[in-house]
Amino acid sequence: MMFFLSIGEEVSQVIKDALNINLTAFLINIIGTIILILVVRFFFWNKVTAFLDKKREKVAGEFKGAEKAKADADKLKIEAQSNLDASKKQAGDILSIARNQATNESEKILLNAKNKAAEIVKEGQKEAKREKDTALKEAKSEMVEVASKLASKMIKENIDQEKYNDKVLDEIGESDE
Repeated sequence: MMFFLSIGEEVSQVIKDALNINLTAFLINIIGTIILILVVRFFFWNKVTAFLDKKREKVAGEFKGAEKAKADADKLKIEAQSNLDASKKQAGDILSIARNQATNESEKILLNAKNKAAEIVKEGQKEAKREKDTALKEAKSEMVEVASKLASKMIKENIDQEKYNDKVLDEIGESDE
């Protein structure tokens, strides 16, 4: 055993010389560390692991909450998109209805304008016919008057046919002169 003690002392001396460490202090530190680990393990380990488990659960809960919030946001996004699409379709329908109403209204206005134009044209034609009839009556009346004047002059003068024709032309203003 002596032999082992002398080897232990020599190893201790080599370590002390090489690292400048005292083997006894080294062993005391190792034993203290082991005791500290055991004390922590038996008295504090459950509390530390419980604390870490609570932290892990809290983080997992927050992660699940974030996932749920993301899923809700995705649902809201899809719902908003469908509402937007429905609104666009409804706006298109309203616009189409408004166009149809405007087309119908413009057709009614055009039809009314055509009817009024036709009435104005008919009224103008009636007025022109009245004017024509009046002018014809006046012309006939003047012709009768001229004819009666000429007839009375012929009776007074007893004129032959050639003179009569010249007098008629003179009266209406178309003589050869």
